[in-house]
Amino acid sequence: MAVRIYVSGITGPQDQADLYFNGASFPGYYWLFPTGHGEANLGLGMLLSTRVATELPAMVTEIDYVESTDFLGVPTHHVAGRTDSVDFQLWITQDEHPLPLRVVLTYRDAPGQPQFRSELSDWNLNPELASSTFQLSLPKDARQIPFAIQMRGPGSEAANSNGEVNP
Repeated sequence: MAVRIYVSGITGPQDQADLYFNGASFPGYYWLFPTGHGEANLGLGMLLSTRVATELPAMVTEIDYVESTDFLGVPTHHVAGRTDSVDFQLWITQDEHPLPLRVVLTYRDAPGQPQFRSELSDWNLNPELASSTFQLSLPKDARQIPFAIQMRGPGSEAANSNGEVNP
C-alpha cells in the first residue's frame, strides 16, 4: 500500500531514483523518482506483510538458476521463477552482500502480459539521513480529509468533516 504525489522544483540528477528502507521506518519505505523537467514522483508506502521471507516460498511454484553472468559490469547470479500469476527474474550480485541489480516481473494473466523492469544500482546500506528528512510539515490552512462516512448509533459520537465532535 502506498501514496504518492508529484512535485515540481526538484534539482539534482534526473536519471537517478532513490528508494529508502531503514530500521526506523520499516515496514515503511519512501522514494523519490524524477520524472523529468524538474518534477518527481515522491511517495511513502508500507509493506503489507513483514513475513515475506516465510510467505514467499509458499507463493513460488517454480524457480531455476539460469546462469552466472555479468550485469552492468558486475558478476551476478541470474535466477528465474514463477508464482500462480507472475513470472520473475532476478540478477543478484555474487559478492559478500548479495543484492538485486535487476528485477523483471511479467504478469502472465494480464492482457498483453505487461512487464515491470527495475535496475537497481549504487546501493547504500547505511544511509546517513536526518530524522527530519521525511518529517511531516503541514501548511497552516491544511485540514483533514474524511476518507469514510462515519456511521453513528444511538448515543455515540462522531466527528464531522471539520474534525469537530457532534453528540
